[in-house]
Amino acid sequence: MRLSKPTKHKSRQKAEDSHSWLLNVSEAYRLHARRHFAVQQVASWTTVLALLVSHAAEPILTNAKVGWWALAFAGSWGVRMALFARLFSFSPSAVAQSGLLKCIPLFSAIVSIVFWMYTIPLFFSTEHMAYELILCAGLLAISISIMGMWPVTPATALFFNIALWLSFSYNLWAHTTASLTAILALNLSILVVLWVNVFVAVHQVQAYARKTAELDAALEEERRIKDEMEALKNQALSALSASSINFQHSTHDVRQRLHSVKLWVSSSMECVRNDPGARRALGKVADQVDDLEGYFTKVLDFTRLSASNILIELEQNNLQAIFHTLELTFEQAAMERGIDFRVRPTPWILWTDRSLLLRVLENLVANAIHHSRKGVLVAARCHGDFIAIEVWDQGPGIKASSQQKIFDAYYQEPQPGGQLGKGAGLGLAIVRSLISTLRYEVTMTSTLGRGTMFRILIPKAAKVLGKDSR
Repeated sequence: MRLSKPTKHKSRQKAEDSHSWLLNVSEAYRLHARRHFAVQQVASWTTVLALLVSHAAEPILTNAKVGWWALAFAGSWGVRMALFARLFSFSPSAVAQSGLLKCIPLFSAIVSIVFWMYTIPLFFSTEHMAYELILCAGLLAISISIMGMWPVTPATALFFNIALWLSFSYNLWAHTTASLTAILALNLSILVVLWVNVFVAVHQVQAYARKTAELDAALEEERRIKDEMEALKNQALSALSASSINFQHSTHDVRQRLHSVKLWVSSSMECVRNDPGARRALGKVADQVDDLEGYFTKVLDFTRLSASNILIELEQNNLQAIFHTLELTFEQAAMERGIDFRVRPTPWILWTDRSLLLRVLENLVANAIHHSRKGVLVAARCHGDFIAIEVWDQGPGIKASSQQKIFDAYYQEPQPGGQLGKGAGLGLAIVRSLISTLRYEVTMTSTLGRGTMFRILIPKAAKVLGKDSR
């Protein structure tokens, strides 16, 4: 699968193609339209209420005419609200594909202009100039709010303002309220007001909206590439999982063969029980087979950790129970090596994955017993905001130059004489991987000639439930 290369030219072209005189659709334009549509409603209601207050103070119409006019306003307002609610219920992409939905702002403007063309002559009165002033101020506020919709629907803004002010100017001329020169001056002034107070700002918003559209296009391209990369990742994980399964099958076969060799060696040792030299030789073979089996086990564990995400099963665990398991597991191995293996009792109760934490401690304890000359100690104690589980050994220690490398896969600290150890060099790499999965921390301090201490830091806030009171 190839990833197509996103370009700025494509994003810009996409933004330009979406620009339309009828209706521009994007999330940025939609947000802008919501704001200015709300301003239109405020301006319209304010104008209507001002006319009603003026009529209550100085009536120029019968109550029946005022009632029908109020009913007409409520009807036209309800129709416009229903139209815009319908428009906003669709996604921008759906609106962009529908010519009928794109015409909704224009339909709404027609409904609104019909109402105001009905209102203007109804409230014109040469004897009561207050009505004409209210109409002029109210219509100017509505015009400014409509012009704010220019980036979204230029055709609607242009149509509404031309029709509105032609109607208002005609009524001024028909009622001989103003001369033709005064009417032209009024329209020129309104045009300047709209230009200075709205049009420049609208152009700034339009540029911002275009940039936002380009950004939306770029984000869409980024999401597409992310999906492709996720698909590639899944393919890689599938391939890695298949390789891991093949490796596990192969390793299982090898371990079966090793087990067969161990049985053969054991049988051979019984046959040569009276020949000390042969028994020593076969004993060395058995030791090598055990080492080889341990090596394969470590490699298989590390492969599993690397090939898949480990599922964590968090539950309440008594740390002392985990320590007791360690005692049972390593008691015999420590006795065979003459190591004083001690585990201090601990009262702490943890919210953790028992299996993963036990594997971490088993690797650390096995490593400590392997390198220690005298004793190994496992203990838990408070360490600031953490509970620290510590594994101490009395081994040769680790050089400062090697302390940053010991958690690397397949790294082995050279033994005296320059020889490498018998292990796979994966125990501490497995520890680091599991500690990262559990979101703990692991630190190490070592002194040459005295020993090494590994410390697991478990945050009290999220992982420690308290102490066992028993």
